[in-house]
Amino acid sequence: MTGCMYLYGWVFKQQTQVIHLLGNILTGCNSQEISLSQFATGVLAHYGVGFFFTLTYYSLENDGFLTWLLAPAIITGIISGILATVVWMGYIRIHQSPPRVHPIHYSLALLLAHVVFASVIFSYMNGKFLLI
Repeated sequence: MTGCMYLYGWVFKQQTQVIHLLGNILTGCNSQEISLSQFATGVLAHYGVGFFFTLTYYSLENDGFLTWLLAPAIITGIISGILATVVWMGYIRIHQSPPRVHPIHYSLALLLAHVVFASVIFSYMNGKFLLI
């Protein structure tokens, strides 16, 4: 997922470095340079949320709401991506010194990254690991 965000930013020349953005937002900084503590904050927050999503997917599957198939993974990724976009855009709007990101590009990158993340997690849990 992180690689997808960085690749999107590189291809479209946009700021989509989610770890840097999280580190800056959560530490109250808004600079292009990032300190080691800001980077660590961003990494912990990003992977913590990813772990939460993974546990949520597992719980939903365990309770019979999902199956470890590609179609539900894509749908779940789209729903997760929309949720992430709403949270990110809301937080950026209320932040006193928001990062400069292009809302459409960042939203598309988030959506794509969540579809990839869900597809990889679902494929792995299904025992048929696919790189999508």
